Amino acid sequence: MTGTATINCSVGTLANGATATITLMARIMGSGNVTNSATASSAVADGTPTNNTGSAGFAVIEPNSVPSLDARMQLLLALLLAVTAVVTLRMKSL
Repeated sequence: MTGTATINCSVGTLANGATATITLMARIMGSGNVTNSATASSAVADGTPTNNTGSAGFAVIEPNSVPSLDARMQLLLALLLAVTAVVTLRMKSL
């Protein structure tokens, strides 16, 4: 999902001063600034409607990519693995 989405949740009846926690998990692809906003509403009159909204902003940073080896380093790694295999096999035969 990209862009803006509305998610509706029902927490039932809350007593005056009570709180409810709703946890959402999301996978964010890419990087940039994100703002998450929430609004609470009810069919019952709310004595303090000013605390029914909130938002939090955060930055998403892409993880570093895995470095790759050039052809020369791949050859060196293959040679090192081959030598390790030969030494291991010789030690097992003793």
